Amino acid sequence: MHPSPDTPSREIDRRQAKRLPYSTLVHYRRQAQEGIGTVRNISADGMFVEAQDRFAPGDRIRISFRYRHGGAYTDMLGEIARIGPSGVGVRFIW
Repeated sequence: MHPSPDTPSREIDRRQAKRLPYSTLVHYRRQAQEGIGTVRNISADGMFVEAQDRFAPGDRIRISFRYRHGGAYTDMLGEIARIGPSGVGVRFIW
């Protein structure tokens, strides 16, 4: 069964995952560079991180953060998807 024009495909749905406000520290590592930023929102696809370091779209970073304040750290790989004036959009690499 093919999606109708009125029904978005699974890929489009994935890219439009609902973002939720969220605030927690995130530790990141890229090659020899390490830093700490603040998560400002999160979705199933990624997060926006306020960070002082410079990144380029496509950079891969290892991120570690606590989800739901108090659980174990979640450690995963991410890719810089976009650069904003106050931080970066990170797409999760599952």
